[in-house]
Amino acid sequence: MKLLLACAAALGVCGSALAQTPSAFEPYVEANRPKMAVKALTAPEQSAMNKAVSAWKGRKSEAHLLAVRPFAEAGDPTAMKVMVQGYVHLQKSKSDRGASAQLATPTQGLIPLAGI
Repeated sequence: MKLLLACAAALGVCGSALAQTPSAFEPYVEANRPKMAVKALTAPEQSAMNKAVSAWKGRKSEAHLLAVRPFAEAGDPTAMKVMVQGYVHLQKSKSDRGASAQLATPTQGLIPLAGI
C-alpha cells in the first residue's frame, strides 16, 4: 500500500511537471513561427536566398538556418524545404543549435516548428 501511495505521489509530481513543459517552449515556437507573406523573389533576393541556402549546407547552424527563413516566409519552395530539414537536423544535433539550445528536449520546439 505504501508503495502504491509513493508511486501515485511520484506520478502526480511527474504529471504536473509534464503539464508545465509547454510553457517552456511556447515563446520559442511563437518567436520562430513562420510569418508568411508570399511573393515572387526578385533576382537579387533569389541570389541572396541561394547564398543563404549554400551557407546552411556548408555549416549547418541555427544562425545559418534563420538566414533562410525570410525567403521561406516569402513562399520559396527551396527555402521552405530547407527550413523543415533544418529543424529536423537541429533536433538531432544539439551542438549546431543557437537559441534552441535552451530547450530541454528538441521535441519541445523544433518538432512543432518543422511541422508548421
